[in-house]
Amino acid sequence: MPSISNINNVYSNNTKKISSKISFEIDQIFAAKVVGEGVSPEEVILKLMDGWQFKASIEDLKGNLPNGLLNFKVLGFEEGKLILKFLEGNLVEGQQKEQNPIEELLLKENIKLNKEDYVLLEKMIKHNIPLTKDNILKVVNLSNFMGKLKNNPQEGDSFIQNYIKGKGIDLQSAKGQEINNVLKGLFNELQTLTEEDLFILLENNVELTEENVKAFKEVFKESSVYNKVNNIDKELNKSSIDNKQIITEKNTSNGDTLVKENLQSTEMESAINNKSENVVKNELISTFKTLMATGKEENISIVRDLILEEKDINGILKNFTKEEQEMLGLKPKTEDTEATEQSLTAETTKNIKTKPMEVLANKGQVDSSSVKEQINSKTNEIKDIVKNLIDTLKDTNNSSYDKIIGTLKNNINNFKMFNTISNEYYYLDLPLNFKENECDCKIIIKDERGKGKKIDSSNVKIATSISTANMDIVDAYITLKNSNMEINIKTIKEWVNLLDKGKNKLIEDMSSIGYNIFIKVEEKAEIFNISNCREFFNDNNLNAIDIKA
Repeated sequence: MPSISNINNVYSNNTKKISSKISFEIDQIFAAKVVGEGVSPEEVILKLMDGWQFKASIEDLKGNLPNGLLNFKVLGFEEGKLILKFLEGNLVEGQQKEQNPIEELLLKENIKLNKEDYVLLEKMIKHNIPLTKDNILKVVNLSNFMGKLKNNPQEGDSFIQNYIKGKGIDLQSAKGQEINNVLKGLFNELQTLTEEDLFILLENNVELTEENVKAFKEVFKESSVYNKVNNIDKELNKSSIDNKQIITEKNTSNGDTLVKENLQSTEMESAINNKSENVVKNELISTFKTLMATGKEENISIVRDLILEEKDINGILKNFTKEEQEMLGLKPKTEDTEATEQSLTAETTKNIKTKPMEVLANKGQVDSSSVKEQINSKTNEIKDIVKNLIDTLKDTNNSSYDKIIGTLKNNINNFKMFNTISNEYYYLDLPLNFKENECDCKIIIKDERGKGKKIDSSNVKIATSISTANMDIVDAYITLKNSNMEINIKTIKEWVNLLDKGKNKLIEDMSSIGYNIFIKVEEKAEIFNISNCREFFNDNNLNAIDIKA
């Protein structure tokens, strides 16, 4: 039977044979979804179940095609396009009439749900949340409760009163007031979350508390981690300067004493700077143990998170007793485990830095070495600020000591939240310089590093957002699979037509170096953040729902 290949040829000048997954045979019937229109009435853009798109011409098309997954029959190939016949009937609707897997699951688990809630189960699947009875009821109840809170905040007060009463606790007692304050704080924060935010938190097993929800919003929906750490540093430096001014005013009347103290201060700074790394490490451990000796959970939590920020975690933990390690909830890693993790991290970093930039670097459109240098520089800057804070903590008599402790307490949940989400995502949020303009740049890759998985540089999805000098914020969703690349650019309405007209030049450039590329430009509908990107990282499966138990 005749075979038709090189379907993506319509988007590029490249005539290399491409994957058999986008090759067809005459009379073959396949399923696809209409995602756009062509230049002529009978021309459409189709999307296959594996996610790839191409142009096709529908023979004897009468009116518009219906929505959903449709059946098409291959008739031929002319002028760079497939010639297809639309087969009446919606494939998805037909399958659902035969079998509804969601209803089967609910019947099996003896769960009664409104059909309006079925969409929540689909989202659970997309976010890899097992469809167990407990999980289903938890998600449905949480989602419905959040909806009630947003429509009527007094629902929260009513719930709290009934909850405390049901526990047999007096609302006016200390215990009752404590529960009231904790739940009220949580409910106030839940009202600010979107449904997608909720699923990101549940997917990453984040406990729903007021502190965790605040941390999630601050880290992933507000200003960047880089800006936050910088602001902490500036705030503490300002506090240090203010304290020095007070000391100066106090000692102005006694010039000799002031000069002597300044000399001593200079000598001390010089001595500290000349200490060996071992001495610094010992002082750091001593400070950690002093904080732990207080027995306060908040101090132990601070020590735990500061240790996790250190490079040589094993070296530090070996200086703690077994009881102290248990108190911290940390154990030294074996040499084999450490070597494996280091190898994994190095390989992941290499893939992130090289593959996505290779194409653009070859065409001279982006100075990749400059971008890498900026990323490394700003990442090291964050580490240096954190290290300086730790060094300052060694001196409990330091005028900034209380300020630093307070600042760490206020931001410790942010660091925890970033580490938790980083188990599933590579998340970069830094200001970078492009042509003398500073642009906020976000890059998100779902790599599941927490499960020991590495980024496959030949099969990867990248979501990125850049704040430009002239075009506001431009988002791009890039799917790379072997030599096939799909780029979905989203921008504000004013720039859609201009970018759409200019995409052909990029297509030509990318095709000349071996890529089959499809570029789509459309109006930006929502703000770019980790919650709104989650749908993009799903494996494309338009045919059926994959039930996970």
